[in-house]
Amino acid sequence: MGIRASKLTSGKIAYDVEVQYNKERVKRTVRGTLAQARRVEARILQELVAGKFDLLRQKQNPKLNAYAAAYAQSVTWQKSYDRTLHSLAHLKQHFGDQKLSEITVQNFINYRTNRLKSVKPATVNRGLRHRSTSGASSFLPATPACAKTKSSI
Repeated sequence: MGIRASKLTSGKIAYDVEVQYNKERVKRTVRGTLAQARRVEARILQELVAGKFDLLRQKQNPKLNAYAAAYAQSVTWQKSYDRTLHSLAHLKQHFGDQKLSEITVQNFINYRTNRLKSVKPATVNRGLRHRSTSGASSFLPATPACAKTKSSI
C-alpha cells in the first residue's frame, strides 16, 4: 500500500495509489492533490473490504465446467434431464475451462457456427435454452454474452 508522486511532462504532479488486499493489488493514478489521492486510497480499501470491488467478484466467478456440474446436479428432476446433460456436454467441450465472465458474444457465435455444421438450427436453439437469465432452469448466469444472444438462429 502506498502513494507515490510522479511529475508529468506538463509539470503537474500525479499520484500513483496502490492498495493490496487478500493478495490482490489495485493501482490507480490520481491527478490532483495528495488529499485526493488519500481519499481514493481509502475508498478503494473500503470497497475491497466490503466485497464491492470487481477483483473479488472475479474470484467468485466459476469456470464453466464446475458451474455445469453444479447445474446438472440441481436439475435432476427435469423431464428433459438427459437432453440437458447432452447440451451441457457440447457446451463444456467448446468452452472448456473458461471462466463464465470470459465467455463473450463472439464465443457464442463461434459455438453456434461450429455446432450448425453438424446439426440443425432447432437443435442448437434447444441446446442453448439454458442461456436464459430468468427462471429456475437458467444455466448461464447474467453475463454480457447471455444477454446479447437471446435471439434464435
